Amino acid sequence: MTHKQQIEALLETIKWFKKEIGPHDCGWMYTTIDGLKHRIKYLRSEIRKKAPRTSWIEGYDKWKELSKKGVVSNKVKLGDLKKIIR
Repeated sequence: MTHKQQIEALLETIKWFKKEIGPHDCGWMYTTIDGLKHRIKYLRSEIRKKAPRTSWIEGYDKWKELSKKGVVSNKVKLGDLKKIIR
Protein backbone atom coordinates (compact mmCIF):
# COMPACT_ATOMS: atom_id res chain seq x y z
CA MET A 1 0.00 0.00 0.00
CA THR A 2 1.44 3.38 -0.97
CA HIS A 3 1.65 6.34 1.38
CA LYS A 4 -1.14 8.10 -0.51
CA GLN A 5 -3.39 5.06 -0.20
CA GLN A 6 -2.62 4.84 3.51
CA ILE A 7 -3.50 8.52 3.94
CA GLU A 8 -6.82 8.01 2.13
CA ALA A 9 -7.65 5.03 4.35
CA LEU A 10 -6.77 6.97 7.49
CA LEU A 11 -8.92 9.92 6.41
CA GLU A 12 -11.86 7.57 5.83
CA THR A 13 -11.28 6.07 9.28
CA ILE A 14 -11.29 9.54 10.85
CA LYS A 15 -14.60 10.31 9.11
CA TRP A 16 -16.06 7.09 10.49
CA PHE A 17 -14.88 7.84 14.04
CA LYS A 18 -16.31 11.37 13.90
CA LYS A 19 -19.74 9.97 12.96
CA GLU A 20 -19.61 7.50 15.86
CA ILE A 21 -18.77 10.02 18.57
CA GLY A 22 -21.52 10.18 21.16
CA PRO A 23 -22.28 12.53 24.03
CA HIS A 24 -20.60 10.35 26.70
CA ASP A 25 -17.52 8.18 27.17
CA CYS A 26 -15.95 8.88 23.77
CA GLY A 27 -12.71 10.51 24.86
CA TRP A 28 -10.76 7.54 23.55
CA MET A 29 -12.17 8.26 20.07
CA TYR A 30 -10.76 11.78 20.14
CA THR A 31 -7.40 10.33 21.20
CA THR A 32 -7.56 7.81 18.37
CA ILE A 33 -8.40 10.54 15.83
CA ASP A 34 -5.43 12.58 17.05
CA GLY A 35 -3.18 9.54 16.61
CA LEU A 36 -4.47 9.00 13.08
CA LYS A 37 -3.88 12.67 12.24
CA HIS A 38 -0.32 12.35 13.54
CA ARG A 39 0.23 9.32 11.30
CA ILE A 40 -1.11 11.26 8.28
CA LYS A 41 1.27 14.12 9.05
CA TYR A 42 4.18 11.66 9.23
CA LEU A 43 3.23 10.01 5.91
CA ARG A 44 2.96 13.39 4.18
CA SER A 45 6.43 14.34 5.43
CA GLU A 46 7.76 11.04 4.04
CA ILE A 47 6.19 11.84 0.66
CA ARG A 48 7.84 15.27 0.68
CA LYS A 49 11.24 13.75 1.52
CA LYS A 50 11.04 11.45 -1.51
CA ALA A 51 9.90 14.20 -3.91
CA PRO A 52 12.63 15.30 -6.31
CA ARG A 53 14.03 18.73 -5.53
CA THR A 54 14.76 21.13 -8.34
CA SER A 55 16.22 24.60 -8.21
CA TRP A 56 14.20 27.55 -9.44
CA ILE A 57 16.52 27.78 -12.45
CA GLU A 58 15.74 24.19 -13.45
CA GLY A 59 12.03 24.89 -13.03
CA TYR A 60 12.29 28.05 -15.10
CA ASP A 61 14.17 26.18 -17.84
CA LYS A 62 11.41 23.55 -17.92
CA TRP A 63 8.80 26.31 -18.11
CA LYS A 64 10.64 28.00 -21.00
CA GLU A 65 10.84 24.68 -22.84
CA LEU A 66 7.10 24.06 -22.37
CA SER A 67 6.21 27.63 -23.37
CA LYS A 68 8.17 27.24 -26.62
CA LYS A 69 6.05 24.17 -27.37
CA GLY A 70 2.90 26.22 -26.68
CA VAL A 71 1.89 24.09 -23.70
CA VAL A 72 1.99 26.96 -21.18
CA SER A 73 1.67 30.73 -21.29
CA ASN A 74 2.63 33.58 -18.98
CA LYS A 75 -0.75 33.25 -17.26
CA VAL A 76 -0.26 29.70 -15.93
CA LYS A 77 -0.38 29.33 -12.15
CA LEU A 78 2.53 27.61 -10.41
CA GLY A 79 0.35 24.72 -9.20
CA ASP A 80 -0.88 24.09 -12.73
CA LEU A 81 2.68 24.15 -14.04
CA LYS A 82 3.73 21.49 -11.54
CA LYS A 83 0.89 19.26 -12.75
CA ILE A 84 1.90 19.73 -16.38
CA ILE A 85 5.56 18.93 -15.71
CA ARG A 86 4.80 15.66 -13.91
